[in-house]
Amino acid sequence: MRLIARVLADLRYWLDKREYASLAETRGCLSRRSVPDTSPYDRGNYIKTLSSYSLRQTVAAF
Repeated sequence: MRLIARVLADLRYWLDKREYASLAETRGCLSRRSVPDTSPYDRGNYIKTLSSYSLRQTVAAF
């Protein structure tokens, strides 16, 4: 129970520092649709894909 209280307190602090009234207000703020330039998202996804690549997976397929 103390852990949940700590998470909620930290969340309230985070929201307050960023001037959000509620968690619901943050939904969609970082959505790809809400930003004019999507290239950082594309690059991030590309890097994530590259970092998850494993040579063993490719060799095992042959």
